[in-house]
Amino acid sequence: MTSLLIKENNNKSNPFFDALNTVLNEQTVTENGALAVSTGMFGGVQSAQAKKGDRLEAALTDLFGESVRDKSISDWNREIRLILDLVPQEKIERSYAMSLIYRFLANLRDCREGKGERMLSYHLFSQLYKFDKDLAKIFLHPFVRDFGFYGDLVTIYTDFKTNEYSFLRDACVEIFVEEIHRVISNNKSSLIGKWAPSERGTVKKLKTSVSQERARMGRTIANKYLLKITPEQHKNKHLDADGNIKKNTKIYARTLYRKTLSTLRRRVDIVERKMSSNSFSEINYSNVPSGAISKYGKLSFQNKNKDGKMRSDEEDRINGASRFQDACRKSIETGEGIKGKNSGAHKICKSYVSNKISSVDSSIEAQWSNLVKETTDQVVEGGGLPSCLAMCDVSGSMSGTPMEVCVSLGILLSLIAPDPWKRKILTFSMNPELHHISGNNLFDMVRNLKNASWGMNTDFAKAFDLILKTAKNAKLTSEQMPSMVFVFSDMQFDTAVNPNSYYRDGASSKTSKGELYHGHASIVKAYEEAGYPVPHIVFWNLRSTSAKPYETISEGVSVMSGYSDAMLKDFMSGKFADMAKETPWDRVNKILSEERYESVHKIVMDYYGIVEESSE
Repeated sequence: MTSLLIKENNNKSNPFFDALNTVLNEQTVTENGALAVSTGMFGGVQSAQAKKGDRLEAALTDLFGESVRDKSISDWNREIRLILDLVPQEKIERSYAMSLIYRFLANLRDCREGKGERMLSYHLFSQLYKFDKDLAKIFLHPFVRDFGFYGDLVTIYTDFKTNEYSFLRDACVEIFVEEIHRVISNNKSSLIGKWAPSERGTVKKLKTSVSQERARMGRTIANKYLLKITPEQHKNKHLDADGNIKKNTKIYARTLYRKTLSTLRRRVDIVERKMSSNSFSEINYSNVPSGAISKYGKLSFQNKNKDGKMRSDEEDRINGASRFQDACRKSIETGEGIKGKNSGAHKICKSYVSNKISSVDSSIEAQWSNLVKETTDQVVEGGGLPSCLAMCDVSGSMSGTPMEVCVSLGILLSLIAPDPWKRKILTFSMNPELHHISGNNLFDMVRNLKNASWGMNTDFAKAFDLILKTAKNAKLTSEQMPSMVFVFSDMQFDTAVNPNSYYRDGASSKTSKGELYHGHASIVKAYEEAGYPVPHIVFWNLRSTSAKPYETISEGVSVMSGYSDAMLKDFMSGKFADMAKETPWDRVNKILSEERYESVHKIVMDYYGIVEESSE
């Protein structure tokens, strides 16, 4: 809803109009007319918590639920700047605020246990760099090493080209130089060689600006690496009178750099090296990273062209394809042999959901089997999921990537859920239904779910009414009801108009503690009328929108966003003491307080010179 500002003719604020403006800013409607609360610094999602004095926490919680890939970068950067404006000046308070923001950044980029978002994290990092260059530089290496990968440095270097980022670009180069020198000096193995940009031929002949920047970065690393390994007393021979590297020295530096990268890449057995040398039969497919399996597994490793025909009749290619199929069969049967966990459910399922692949593909099935096994093992180790149900939004507004993510996360959750909810998904569209996922492979499961009742609208009310009326008719006990409901959606629900429904929005429902109308308040009212305890609702946002069905202090609610199934780990038994009272901020705070992000907190505390007492 567009913000409405009402003022008196003399341009002075009027208390009544100020109050009215506040309500208009906080309350809004979804794209389909349901009452909701608005996101953003002055929206209803944050307002109640902000009024308690926790504005920074409220803003980060709101942003946590809005961290999706279709988010406008300009909107994202603006919201980050508003958050940074909230950072206190007093040193101790400032240090804890910055620790919270940097841990948010770490989780946002965390490709193994967090959201795994690249571009959003790069732009958040760029705003933190503008805010405090020295702290950002200190955190840059841990950022890519512990939560991303060294290729992040290349993207940051190529994407942030203006003069204001020269300090950051220099830091990216410096990390490559120092890490390459460390690995070579200690005769170690490292993926630094894989991600370090190659220096190329004439930069101007490269076709894209990105490839030109990568080449410039490679040349800069080459020059600085040569100076790094040259004894101090001999450095002058490489420099002219102005202190710049001589032309002939640059040529030598590039040659040395090429040889150094070649050495590093041999040490880590990079799969592309064996592919380029036509040594497919020598590839150990069980060690190939999941990203490479996703990239090469559908065609190249199977020795296929896009039309499905054999690509090459060379013996090496045929033998390599045979060995790859053996590895895939093993993974399909046991969950081991092909890596898939780090690719994520969405990336694995994408080709099936979008119909780009119309038959069973062994590489996709192998990766999926590995993902399910490792996720199941993680769930068992963590104590298991509570009784839970996935609700999948299959409306028209979810078309494209949000639908792909919704289907993949819904199927994965249904497979690891305990009985009797295993393989059950509740769709909510024109005709919601409790759908049983059948099929012995991922292809059949995706096809089965796509044959469920799909429609163009998002009838959230009908879906919850179906749950409650089914429970009442069957006289189910509270213990037989799901204690947690995952809602995979863009949150743009329809308005509820049925007077006989348990779920009603608008004036026929009740307001939240923040005195606002929204979807979760209606859920609470519906369950109370039906006589059942309210389940913990996980709103998993898959598209950037301005209307939300919750507030940051809504009890019994968690808010997630993005495409990473790794975040499912945060809902295992024992992860939270009292789900009935837990708020979105509580969940965000617990995630950011995990041991994995403790090192980030320490970096920030050390930077500000804050000595904390040991908790032991």
